[in-house]
Amino acid sequence: MASRSLEHRIAALEAIEAIRRVVGTYAHGADRRNDPAIMSGLFHDDGVWEAEGFGRREGRDEIVAHLAAIAAREIIWSLHYMVSPVIELDDDLRQASCHWYLWELAQVASPGQAPRAHWMAGWYRSRLRLDRDAWRFSHVRLELQLVHACAETWAPMRPTSG
Repeated sequence: MASRSLEHRIAALEAIEAIRRVVGTYAHGADRRNDPAIMSGLFHDDGVWEAEGFGRREGRDEIVAHLAAIAAREIIWSLHYMVSPVIELDDDLRQASCHWYLWELAQVASPGQAPRAHWMAGWYRSRLRLDRDAWRFSHVRLELQLVHACAETWAPMRPTSG
Protein backbone atom coordinates (compact mmCIF):
# COMPACT_ATOMS: atom_id res chain seq x y z
CA MET A 1 0.00 0.00 0.00
CA ALA A 2 2.87 2.38 0.76
CA SER A 3 4.01 2.25 -2.86
CA ARG A 4 0.63 3.55 -4.06
CA SER A 5 0.09 7.24 -4.57
CA LEU A 6 -1.65 9.24 -1.90
CA GLU A 7 -4.50 9.88 -4.34
CA HIS A 8 -4.94 6.13 -4.94
CA ARG A 9 -4.86 5.39 -1.22
CA ILE A 10 -7.48 8.04 -0.45
CA ALA A 11 -9.68 6.76 -3.29
CA ALA A 12 -9.38 3.23 -1.86
CA LEU A 13 -10.43 4.41 1.61
CA GLU A 14 -13.39 6.30 0.13
CA ALA A 15 -14.44 3.21 -1.84
CA ILE A 16 -14.23 1.00 1.24
CA GLU A 17 -16.39 3.42 3.22
CA ALA A 18 -18.93 3.66 0.39
CA ILE A 19 -19.17 -0.15 0.26
CA ARG A 20 -19.71 -0.27 4.04
CA ARG A 21 -22.65 2.11 3.50
CA VAL A 22 -24.07 -0.20 0.82
CA VAL A 23 -23.93 -3.12 3.30
CA GLY A 24 -25.54 -0.98 6.01
CA THR A 25 -28.25 0.24 3.65
CA TYR A 26 -28.95 -3.36 2.65
CA ALA A 27 -29.57 -4.18 6.34
CA HIS A 28 -31.76 -1.10 6.71
CA GLY A 29 -33.87 -2.11 3.69
CA ALA A 30 -34.09 -5.72 4.86
CA ASP A 31 -35.34 -4.59 8.27
CA ARG A 32 -38.06 -2.59 6.56
CA ARG A 33 -39.52 -5.73 5.02
CA ASN A 34 -37.14 -5.63 2.07
CA ASP A 35 -38.42 -2.20 1.09
CA PRO A 36 -38.21 -2.00 -2.73
CA ALA A 37 -37.52 1.74 -2.59
CA ILE A 38 -34.35 1.04 -0.61
CA MET A 39 -33.29 -2.28 -2.14
CA SER A 40 -33.62 -1.24 -5.79
CA GLY A 41 -30.80 1.29 -5.48
CA LEU A 42 -28.39 -1.35 -4.21
CA PHE A 43 -28.27 -3.69 -7.22
CA HIS A 44 -27.06 -3.38 -10.78
CA ASP A 45 -29.55 -4.09 -13.56
CA ASP A 46 -27.74 -7.38 -14.21
CA GLY A 47 -27.24 -8.22 -10.52
CA VAL A 48 -27.65 -11.66 -8.97
CA TRP A 49 -29.00 -12.52 -5.51
CA GLU A 50 -29.03 -16.06 -4.12
CA ALA A 51 -29.54 -17.98 -0.90
CA GLU A 52 -30.14 -21.66 -0.34
CA GLY A 53 -33.78 -22.16 0.56
CA PHE A 54 -34.76 -18.81 -0.95
CA GLY A 55 -33.63 -19.31 -4.54
CA ARG A 56 -31.61 -17.37 -7.07
CA ARG A 57 -32.77 -14.29 -8.91
CA GLU A 58 -31.13 -12.36 -11.74
CA GLY A 59 -31.77 -8.73 -12.60
CA ARG A 60 -32.54 -5.87 -10.23
CA ASP A 61 -36.31 -5.89 -10.77
CA GLU A 62 -36.59 -9.64 -10.20
CA ILE A 63 -34.34 -9.47 -7.11
CA VAL A 64 -36.30 -6.62 -5.55
CA ALA A 65 -39.67 -8.29 -6.21
CA HIS A 66 -38.41 -11.60 -4.82
CA LEU A 67 -37.04 -10.02 -1.64
CA ALA A 68 -40.30 -8.14 -1.07
CA ALA A 69 -42.25 -11.40 -1.52
CA ILE A 70 -40.06 -13.13 1.09
CA ALA A 71 -40.87 -10.35 3.55
CA ALA A 72 -44.57 -10.52 2.77
CA ARG A 73 -44.97 -14.27 3.26
CA GLU A 74 -42.05 -15.64 5.30
CA ILE A 75 -39.80 -13.28 7.20
CA ILE A 76 -42.36 -10.80 8.44
CA TRP A 77 -40.05 -8.95 10.86
CA SER A 78 -36.29 -8.87 11.14
CA LEU A 79 -33.35 -7.13 12.72
CA HIS A 80 -30.11 -7.66 10.79
CA TYR A 81 -26.66 -7.27 12.27
CA MET A 82 -24.07 -7.10 9.49
CA VAL A 83 -20.84 -7.90 11.28
CA SER A 84 -17.18 -7.39 10.35
CA PRO A 85 -17.32 -6.60 6.64
CA VAL A 86 -14.05 -7.43 4.91
CA ILE A 87 -13.68 -5.47 1.67
CA GLU A 88 -11.10 -6.29 -0.97
CA LEU A 89 -10.84 -3.79 -3.79
CA ASP A 90 -9.66 -4.74 -7.25
CA ASP A 91 -6.61 -2.80 -8.42
CA ASP A 92 -8.72 -0.51 -10.62
CA LEU A 93 -10.84 0.58 -7.60
CA ARG A 94 -13.99 -0.02 -9.66
CA GLN A 95 -14.86 -3.53 -8.44
CA ALA A 96 -14.65 -5.23 -5.08
CA SER A 97 -15.42 -8.33 -3.07
CA CYS A 98 -17.09 -7.99 0.30
CA HIS A 99 -17.68 -10.67 2.92
CA TRP A 100 -19.56 -10.14 6.18
CA TYR A 101 -21.25 -12.14 8.90
CA LEU A 102 -24.98 -12.10 9.54
CA TRP A 103 -26.71 -12.31 12.91
CA GLU A 104 -30.46 -11.91 12.53
CA LEU A 105 -33.47 -11.98 14.80
CA ALA A 106 -36.68 -12.65 12.90
CA GLN A 107 -40.34 -13.51 13.06
CA VAL A 108 -40.93 -16.28 10.54
CA ALA A 109 -44.40 -17.22 9.33
CA SER A 110 -45.38 -20.74 8.34
CA PRO A 111 -48.66 -21.56 6.57
CA GLY A 112 -51.48 -22.05 9.07
CA GLN A 113 -49.35 -21.12 12.11
CA ALA A 114 -48.64 -17.97 14.10
CA PRO A 115 -45.29 -16.32 13.33
CA ARG A 116 -42.47 -17.77 15.40
CA ALA A 117 -39.29 -16.19 16.70
CA HIS A 118 -36.07 -17.32 15.01
CA TRP A 119 -32.36 -16.72 15.23
CA MET A 120 -30.45 -16.85 11.97
CA ALA A 121 -26.74 -16.69 11.32
CA GLY A 122 -24.41 -17.10 8.40
CA TRP A 123 -22.37 -15.00 6.06
CA TYR A 124 -22.74 -13.01 2.90
CA ARG A 125 -20.31 -13.11 0.01
CA SER A 126 -20.71 -10.37 -2.54
CA ARG A 127 -19.24 -8.59 -5.51
CA LEU A 128 -19.79 -4.91 -6.15
CA ARG A 129 -18.87 -2.52 -8.89
CA LEU A 130 -18.76 1.23 -9.20
CA ASP A 131 -21.25 2.72 -11.62
CA ARG A 132 -21.58 6.49 -12.10
CA ASP A 133 -20.04 7.21 -8.69
CA ALA A 134 -22.30 4.74 -6.83
CA TRP A 135 -21.32 1.29 -5.61
CA ARG A 136 -23.92 -1.42 -6.24
CA PHE A 137 -24.05 -5.17 -5.81
CA SER A 138 -23.40 -7.27 -8.88
CA HIS A 139 -23.71 -10.52 -6.91
CA VAL A 140 -24.91 -11.33 -3.40
CA ARG A 141 -24.84 -14.83 -1.94
CA LEU A 142 -26.21 -15.54 1.53
CA GLU A 143 -24.88 -18.73 3.11
CA LEU A 144 -27.05 -19.48 6.14
CA GLN A 145 -25.39 -21.62 8.81
CA LEU A 146 -28.09 -21.45 11.48
CA VAL A 147 -31.87 -21.11 11.35
CA HIS A 148 -33.19 -21.80 14.83
CA ALA A 149 -36.79 -21.51 15.99
CA CYS A 150 -36.82 -20.24 19.56
CA ALA A 151 -38.57 -22.26 22.25
CA GLU A 152 -40.15 -19.15 23.74
CA THR A 153 -42.25 -16.75 21.75
CA TRP A 154 -41.18 -13.14 21.51
CA ALA A 155 -42.33 -10.27 19.41
CA PRO A 156 -40.87 -6.90 18.53
CA MET A 157 -41.99 -4.00 20.70
CA ARG A 158 -43.43 -2.23 17.68
CA PRO A 159 -43.42 -2.70 13.93
CA THR A 160 -40.35 -1.46 12.12
CA SER A 161 -40.87 1.81 10.27
CA GLY A 162 -38.75 4.15 8.16
